[in-house]
Amino acid sequence: GVVVHLELEIQLGGLGPLDELGDEVLDGKAEVGPDGMTVSSPLGKMVFPKKDLTDMLPKEKSFDAVLGIRPEQIAINTTRQSPSDIEAHIYTSMPAGSETLVTVKVGGVSLVIKALGITHYNPDQVVYLSIDLNKINVFDKKSTKLIKYSV
Repeated sequence: GVVVHLELEIQLGGLGPLDELGDEVLDGKAEVGPDGMTVSSPLGKMVFPKKDLTDMLPKEKSFDAVLGIRPEQIAINTTRQSPSDIEAHIYTSMPAGSETLVTVKVGGVSLVIKALGITHYNPDQVVYLSIDLNKINVFDKKSTKLIKYSV
């Protein structure tokens, strides 16, 4: 099943068929410092502590990275819940059984979010996304190795 595939993927420690697993994949620029890694992407700047990084981290201080985020790990709200929330605009929303598949535009890219329950959004409505940084996988774009685990 998918769970086994995902565990296998993480054990192998590579990017592999990430998008087949339904992850949203975003390009970013990573900067490594003494305390960890900062990734700048269409979602803004995210800081990951050193303890969350793997030994596959490239030697360079800055490199191209890829963020992998599961659509159900992104919370969507109509009001800002915290200063770190990311402003986005609704593109489409489509009920799918017990959840709503919402496509938003943020920083020039589209993201698909799985929102629990049936929620109606209007096209171009402003919403706020909150993403638990612990739930993001970060890969080295060049080597495709996993450099920050989701926990």
